Amino acid sequence: MKSVLIIIAARDFNETEFFSVKDFLERNGVRVFIASDASGLCVGDKGSKIKHDVSFSNMKSANFDAVAIIGGNGILNYTENNKLKKVIRNFVDESKPVGAICNAPAVLAKVGVLKGKNATAYKEARGIIESEGGVFTESPVVVADNIVTAKDPDAALEFIETLFYLLEK
Repeated sequence: MKSVLIIIAARDFNETEFFSVKDFLERNGVRVFIASDASGLCVGDKGSKIKHDVSFSNMKSANFDAVAIIGGNGILNYTENNKLKKVIRNFVDESKPVGAICNAPAVLAKVGVLKGKNATAYKEARGIIESEGGVFTESPVVVADNIVTAKDPDAALEFIETLFYLLEK
């Protein structure tokens, strides 16, 4: 059985994206693990409280088949989080599918994995992507190698279907 690590911010993660991604994966027989650096429950942008399964200090790419980073305003606080950046780099280096939606592609850009690659994101992340050498596009979903980026919650279903396709390859 495949497993996917879903990364959410401790505060202000996008609930629409989170529930769309989690529900799709679970309906398709994928084991889902939620990672965060929250000391307690994670709180979404609409007030939902989510318990995470894995702390940032315990994330290991070897334990999962793919990673999906959920957007929202809170994820922008993680662009310099070294533990998160290291695990993302490991997923990319191991050629495992990596997905980021909304503001989350800003984290991928700061890892350096979007340099010279097409990517999309919510408007707040565009400057970070471009300043780190990524090529910003307005498409709802963009695939570059094993990296999937998506613009916003409206693209959540296409995003997770695309990541799932890469996971099943």
